[in-house]
Amino acid sequence: MAAQLQEYRCAACGGVLPLSRREHHERYWCTARAPSPDDELSDDSDGDDATSLNALDALRQALPGEARARTAMLAPTFHNATRYSFVHAPGLEFVFEQQSVFGDCDTGGALWFSEIVVAEWLARRGPGRGRLLELGCGAAPAAGLAAFAAGWDVVFTDVVAVLPSTRRNIEVNAAACGRPLNDPNALDLLAFDWNGPLPDRVALLAPSFATIVVSDCLFRATYHAPLARTLAALLAAAGPAPPEILVAFQLRDDADLLFFTHALPYFGLRGDRIDIDAHLAGLRWHDVPSHAIRDHLFLYGVVAAGAPR
Repeated sequence: MAAQLQEYRCAACGGVLPLSRREHHERYWCTARAPSPDDELSDDSDGDDATSLNALDALRQALPGEARARTAMLAPTFHNATRYSFVHAPGLEFVFEQQSVFGDCDTGGALWFSEIVVAEWLARRGPGRGRLLELGCGAAPAAGLAAFAAGWDVVFTDVVAVLPSTRRNIEVNAAACGRPLNDPNALDLLAFDWNGPLPDRVALLAPSFATIVVSDCLFRATYHAPLARTLAALLAAAGPAPPEILVAFQLRDDADLLFFTHALPYFGLRGDRIDIDAHLAGLRWHDVPSHAIRDHLFLYGVVAAGAPR
């Protein structure tokens, strides 16, 4: 525990983080780090659909070196605990216990900027609008909790390793949400591996989902096909009233866009970019200059390929 409490402030970006993360931060995560032409992406093309979608990796490796070397940006509050106060829901504040992105939770342990984008997007809408499914909610599910606080019924999902941290953060923020957590019709927390079928509970509830959200899950090519297949399965299970599907992400590499140009079309889906410039301009980014992050944040709506624009 003592080692976790030892922190240092990065001279380049101003972020405060545990001393144990210093080397990884300075090599990979620092927002002020200059991209190196020697940076390479790992081969992430494995997966059930690798044969059918093997063009993804070839396209990815063909991107210009400077595009492939675009660095990831982690939220500046690297403390184990971070607070977020909402712009579009004044008085609503969450506190999240983050986990090291190099631990068991992997990147699911941190609060990422695109999660805040979705959370504030939902908060702008006001009172709840039915049932919401959050895919890959992570340990800090700001979007799902914002919806829950606004009156939505919410299903939080992620892989098994992340769920204990998710549960803890949901419990910590129960008072802020102002709603009890023990109603299974109002709040579910489920394991969901996109490489498998829809969990029984998700399949059962699929026709009731008004909105499905997913944030910051495009930075690894291995996620593209499973996520696209999962979204297609959810739309098929929804019946005649398809849910709104929102995909938010922080562009770290031009290969992220292959999700929209290749993975979605392969499964009969289409991604339409949503103009969020005005939305982003109104948000707070703590110690990160707004221009350093806003240009890298995007929100897309996903629909069946034949749906009207």
